[in-house]
Amino acid sequence: MMAKPTTLHYFRLLIAFLVILILSIFASAQSSELAPGWRIISAEEILSECRSSGDDLSFTDRSGEEWELITDATDPDITNPGEFSFYPMSESVVRSVILELAPEIRSNLACTIYILPYPRRGLVRSSCDGRAIYLSPGVRQYSPPIIHCILCHEVGHLVHRQLVPKAAPDFWPRYRRLRGLENCDLFHTSSLHGNQPEEIFAEDFRKLFGTPVGRVVQVTEISSAPAVQTRSHVKALIWDLFRTPIGRLLSE
Repeated sequence: MMAKPTTLHYFRLLIAFLVILILSIFASAQSSELAPGWRIISAEEILSECRSSGDDLSFTDRSGEEWELITDATDPDITNPGEFSFYPMSESVVRSVILELAPEIRSNLACTIYILPYPRRGLVRSSCDGRAIYLSPGVRQYSPPIIHCILCHEVGHLVHRQLVPKAAPDFWPRYRRLRGLENCDLFHTSSLHGNQPEEIFAEDFRKLFGTPVGRVVQVTEISSAPAVQTRSHVKALIWDLFRTPIGRLLSE
C-alpha cells in the first residue's frame, strides 16, 4: 500500500521549487545584465556556425563580414606556436569583466563580443572595429588577469570609436594637449604601435577605468607617451564622455 504524502514531503517540494526559481531568476538576471546592446558569442557558437572547405574554416560575423580562421598553430602567420594548440578565452571571465565596468560605461556603449576559437587570417590579434570586439585565442591558456587586460583595452577602443565622434568632436585636440601628445610627427596613426594616439587612449582607459584586475597588469610596449598617472585631467576628460547617454550604434 502506497504511503500518503506528508506535510514534510510537500514542504520539501516547496523548498526545492523555490530554490530552482531563485536560481533561474539569478541566471536570467546575470545574462540580461550585459544587455541592452551587449552580447557575447561563445567559441562553441562560432564553431557551430563555421563553414569548411577542404582544410579551410571560416565564419561570418553578425555584420556579414566573413573571416578565414587559422586552425594550425604552425601556420606561418602564427609567430609563436606555444603549445601547438589554440585556447579560447574563458566566457565566464569575459562576462565578469564587462559586469565589473562602471554602469555609466556599459549603458553608453553597445557591443558584440566574439570569443574566437581560432585566430583570423590577416588579423591574428584581438581587435575592435567600433561595433564588435574580437578576442583571439592564445597558444597557451590565458590567465584571468590577462583576459581582463586585453578586454579592457579593447573596450577603450570601443569608447573612442562609438562615443568620441558623436559626443565630443573636439575631443582629440584636447586629449592630445592634456596627454602630452602634441608632437604629431611622433604621435600619429602610422607611428610605432605604442605611439599611436588611439592605442594610447585604449591603454589610458584600461588603466583609469578598467577592472581592478585589468588596471594593474604591466604591459611591456615601447611608447614615448608620458605616464597617464601624471596627467590628472585626462581621467575627467574621458569620464565626460559618459555623462550623457547618447544612444547606441547597434540600435541605429
